Amino acid sequence: MRVRRSYFFEAAEVEPVEEAEEEQIPLPDEVLNFDPAVDDIAILLQNGIAIDDDNEPAPENVPEEPAIPPTVHDMYEGWGFTGICPRQKEGCNKHGATLKNHNATSNLNIEQVFEIMFPKDYVINVILKETTNRGECPVSYGEFLRFLGIWLLMSTTEGCCRRDFWSRLAIDYFIGAPYRFNEWMTRNRFEQILQSLQYTSEEASADKFWEVREVINEWNKNMTNNFSPSWVSCLDESMSTWRNKYTCPGYMFVPRKPWPFGNEYHSVCCGVSRIMWGTEIVEGQDARPNHPKQFDNLGGKTIGLLVRMTEPIWYKGDVLVLDSGFCVLQALIEIRKRGVFAASVIKKRRFWPKYILGDAINDHFADRNVSEVDCWRGNFPSGNATVPFYIICMKEPKYIMMMMTTYGTDQEINEANTERIVDLGNGRTERIRFKYTEIFYNHFNFRHAVDDHNNNRHQPISVEVTWATQRWANRVFAFIFAISEVNTKLALEYFCGAEKLSMIAFQKKLAKALIFNSVLMQDVVAQRNYNLRDRSVDHNFLTVDPFRRWNGRRFVVAKTRYPQRRCISCGCRSRTYCSCNAERAMCHACFTNHVLAIEMSANAQN
Repeated sequence: MRVRRSYFFEAAEVEPVEEAEEEQIPLPDEVLNFDPAVDDIAILLQNGIAIDDDNEPAPENVPEEPAIPPTVHDMYEGWGFTGICPRQKEGCNKHGATLKNHNATSNLNIEQVFEIMFPKDYVINVILKETTNRGECPVSYGEFLRFLGIWLLMSTTEGCCRRDFWSRLAIDYFIGAPYRFNEWMTRNRFEQILQSLQYTSEEASADKFWEVREVINEWNKNMTNNFSPSWVSCLDESMSTWRNKYTCPGYMFVPRKPWPFGNEYHSVCCGVSRIMWGTEIVEGQDARPNHPKQFDNLGGKTIGLLVRMTEPIWYKGDVLVLDSGFCVLQALIEIRKRGVFAASVIKKRRFWPKYILGDAINDHFADRNVSEVDCWRGNFPSGNATVPFYIICMKEPKYIMMMMTTYGTDQEINEANTERIVDLGNGRTERIRFKYTEIFYNHFNFRHAVDDHNNNRHQPISVEVTWATQRWANRVFAFIFAISEVNTKLALEYFCGAEKLSMIAFQKKLAKALIFNSVLMQDVVAQRNYNLRDRSVDHNFLTVDPFRRWNGRRFVVAKTRYPQRRCISCGCRSRTYCSCNAERAMCHACFTNHVLAIEMSANAQN
C-alpha cells in the first residue's frame, strides 16, 4: 500500500462556511462596569435587569404584620441542649459518596468516568438524533465526543481567534493559536456541527426556556442514576456568564459573585467529594405564568426549591448545609419530614426570618463570653404533630452567629481547632482558642463545596468563555459540559485515586481522551472494512475538478462550478474523495481515519 502521508497534515480544499459570530454586548458601559460598592443599584433596575441581592429577605420571611404573633413564643421550650441529636438517634452514619452500578471504580479510565458524569443516553437519543433530523447534520457519538474534546483543548488557551486553530500556517510562538486541529476535524465540519446542534426533542413554544429544559433535566437524572452523594451536601448558587440580556432568559445580576452577569443556578454539591449532583436554573421574571414549579404550593418558592433539590437524598438521613439565603425555617421542616437534616445561617435582612426571635437571642448572649455556645429548643407545628428544631448560637467578638437546624448537639469536634481575637479595650487584645461544636464545624468545613466547584469551572479559563456564541442555548449546554468536566476530575481523584492535576493539565488530558475516544476508533475500523482492498492501491486525497460531478459510474460535465456530495462517513458536504474509490465522497478528517483503518488492519494481519 502506498499512502501519501503529507495529506494527514494538509487542510482540505472545501468551500468555507460562515463562522459563528461571537457574543455581542449591547448593554451600556454603566451596566457592564457596575461596581456594587460604589454605584447605585438603580442603574441596573433602570436597564431592566433582575437583581439577586444578598441583603434582601427570602419571600417567606417578609412579615405580613410588623408585630410578632404570640404563637411564635409558644413554639420555643427553653435554652440548653438536651444531649440528644435526632440524626444520631435515628442511627444515621457518615457514609462516603459512591458511584452506582460501578463496583471496581479503580479500573475506570478518564473516558469512562466522563461518560458516567455526562448524560450519554440523552446525547445519543436527543442531541444527535435531533441534530440529524432538524439540523440535517448526521453526527455519530464518537465524532461528537471528538467535537467536545476539541472545545476542551481550545479552552486551554485564551485570546486566539477560533479560525486560527485551523490555519494552514506553521505554528508560531508569537502569532496565532498554539494548536492545529486539521488532522482531527476540518473547520467546515466543526462549524457545521456547531451551527446544527439541537438540544431538545420538544417543539418551540412560548416558554422562554423550552430549548434548554431537557438538557438540564436529563443531566440531573443522569447524576441521580449514577452518583450517590456522601452524608453531607451543600446548596448554593452558581453563575454562568452572559453579556447580552436581550437574548438570555432569566438574566440576572448577582453582586456577590465574581462573575455577576448572566444566568444564576441553584446547585448542590457533595460536601466530601465536591461533586455537583443537582442544578436548577433561576427563571426569575421570565418564568412561565400559571406554571408553578413542583412543591411551590408547600408555602413558598424557597420551600419548594429545597424540597425539589433534595429529592434524590430523601429518607437517607443526609445533612444539607445552607447559607443565609435559604434560612426559611418552614423549608428546613419540610425536608426534615422527608428524611433530610439541614442547618442554615440566620441573618437579619431588614427583618429577622419568620419565627426567629433575633432580638431575644441577642439579649440572651449580651453577657456571654466569646466562643460560648447555647441552644434554644423549639417545636414546629406540622399537621397533627410537631417537628423539633434548634436555634444554635455562638458568641463571636462582634456579633452572635445564629444557626437554625434540625440536628446537632453541643459536642466539640477534636479536629475543629480555631481561635478569635477579642478586643479588651485600651488597645489590648486577647487570643482565645477553642473547638467548634458539630453544627459550626460542619458549616465552616462544607459551606464552600459549591464555590470550590465553581472556581474549578471558571479558573483559569472557562469552556463557557471560550465557547463565544450568540446562541444562548449553546451557553447553557456549555455550562452543563463544564460542570461535567469538573465532576470528572473530582470523581477520578475521589474514586480512582488519580493524581490531583491543575484544571489546565486535566483539560488537556480529558481533551485527548475525547479526541481519540474508543467509540470513534471502533467506528473507524468497522466502517472502513469494506474499503480494505489490494495493498498496492494508492490512497491519495483528491478533489473533483470544477464543473464535474459523479453520475453513478464516472465523472461527467456538471452545470454548476463546484457540485458537492455527502461524505460517506460523517455526512458533511464535500468535493473530495480517496483515489481508491471515486464513487464515495470523503472529507479530509474521514480520509485520515480511512487510511488509519487500513494501516491498523494491515498491521494486525502482519
